[in-house]
Amino acid sequence: MLGLRRQDIDFEAGRFVPVKQVQRVKGAGLVLKDLKTVSSQAVLPLPEFCARVLEERRELQELERKIAGEHWSQEPDHDLIFSAEHGGIIDPLGFSRTFERLVRRAGVRRITVRLARHTCGTLGVKRSACSPNSWKIRSSADRRCWCQPWVSKDPRPIRTGGLFACGANRI
Repeated sequence: MLGLRRQDIDFEAGRFVPVKQVQRVKGAGLVLKDLKTVSSQAVLPLPEFCARVLEERRELQELERKIAGEHWSQEPDHDLIFSAEHGGIIDPLGFSRTFERLVRRAGVRRITVRLARHTCGTLGVKRSACSPNSWKIRSSADRRCWCQPWVSKDPRPIRTGGLFACGANRI
């Protein structure tokens, strides 16, 4: 997610193809690297609500860029959707720590960033948004499973508003 770039998304077709990931390289710091496997670079569906959120993110990032002014720094080919305060690459470790803090603040069951895709599948089923392409979003190799194997058995109702309801305005 931290390596997702604008050029990886086709808003009109409602899909995206992740091709980069953020890695820490000794002597070079944080860099964008190609995903490790070809199957990781699959064409994924982009649900309409996600497209709206990404458009809102673009607007917020434009504001951040204006505020940063001459301090904004991002490689021309990066065009990252999620960037640090001055346009740079977000540190995955720092992102995970922030995610954990937001989960605690929201008062929801503790999950890791990596397991958030399970939550996505569960919410999709509970909101009747499960589709034959859901397996792609969760990186499931078995197309027949669609949502069921990833659905949480948690009987608690869904808290609406998600993590951003707790007052955080950026990731």
